[in-house]
Amino acid sequence: MRSFRCPRCSELKEREDFYWGKAGKRSVTCKGCARAAWVEWCERNKPHRQAYQREYLKVYRRTHAEAISAYQRAWAQRNRERRNARARDTWDRRRPYQEAYRAKHRARRLAQKREWYQKHREQRRIQDKAKRSSPEYRAFMKRYLRRWLVANRDRHNALHRAREARKRGASTTEPVSRMAIYVRERGVCYLCSRQVSRRKFHLEHVEALVLGGAHTAANVRVAHPLCNLRKGRKRVAVQLSLAV
Repeated sequence: MRSFRCPRCSELKEREDFYWGKAGKRSVTCKGCARAAWVEWCERNKPHRQAYQREYLKVYRRTHAEAISAYQRAWAQRNRERRNARARDTWDRRRPYQEAYRAKHRARRLAQKREWYQKHREQRRIQDKAKRSSPEYRAFMKRYLRRWLVANRDRHNALHRAREARKRGASTTEPVSRMAIYVRERGVCYLCSRQVSRRKFHLEHVEALVLGGAHTAANVRVAHPLCNLRKGRKRVAVQLSLAV
């Protein structure tokens, strides 16, 4: 088999070590030297190649924006589970580093946020007002609040009762869960020591709110509606007898 000498490395190489065109024309240098020359050229012209690629991609994306968007939407629809799994894995890997970074630089991040907010206060106010007034945002918030109320009905009721207690002059308030108090008291009325229905009971303040009592779990007991109404605002020292 005929051999050829490569002018770059000055070595005799076999026919298979050269590139051959369709017309039977042989490349000047061997494959190894051609690859080395291409790598050297790329390194020597790297800034120019990167600038050309950036400009080319800008023009391509601008002229094919609709086709690219359609392809991305179709791909995302086909690979929804894959994208979600990859996002979860990425978040799980980054979470420890992000939490450590936030804890280490908490004061600096808060200062930066306050500075940015003070600088763009008017702009944020206008944007928030426009966002809240949009029909899409109102519909979204309506759906969100409806789902939240269904999932957190007990917490919502506890917060509402705490607000009402503040309006009535409670010295101290905190969210109090009705069912947590019912379970703690084992469903027994603290005024008559009889069982109370889970569906129909009152939360009674031992020290009335108007007398300076607190709306806290320690000051709340389970009571029959009738016992609660009979007690009123009085301080109770003895148990009442439930009228039948």
